[in-house]
Amino acid sequence: MNWNGPKNTKYTKWTGVLLLAAALTILVTSIIEIKSNEIMLATQTLSIEEVWAYEGALQWWQNTFTTTILPTTQILTTIGIATLLTSQILKFTQNTTQKKPILTIVEKKALSTTNKANKEQTPVLQKIIRQEAYLKEKNKKIVIVQEKTAAKSQRRN
Repeated sequence: MNWNGPKNTKYTKWTGVLLLAAALTILVTSIIEIKSNEIMLATQTLSIEEVWAYEGALQWWQNTFTTTILPTTQILTTIGIATLLTSQILKFTQNTTQKKPILTIVEKKALSTTNKANKEQTPVLQKIIRQEAYLKEKNKKIVIVQEKTAAKSQRRN
């Protein structure tokens, strides 16, 4: 699996939530159907054909509930919980193995001064002007980048 960062943990988390919601929906729907058939059989104004129809539907729902719906909801619930836990584990491992810079100086420039012609310059401002002139003369940029991963530093210890 190509792991690209926190965006994937969001999708993994929503997949787990979706699986749990699907399991709950299937379970609740089947329980409602079983209870509604039981309630219809309890009414006394049904003809014989209607009683047989509701009894057949009730038996079908009870058989389907025990053979198909309960195992399906258990599997969906287990996969949903595992997916939620996986998203948290992936987020944790991504944060611990991410490269973290120890020291990063991308570019160092002297401050530009707008008041160079002022004769009453402070010593700090004069120093800045000298540094700016030196950098312009040398036309150099200072770049220091050093990176370490948490995994490498743990292996060394």
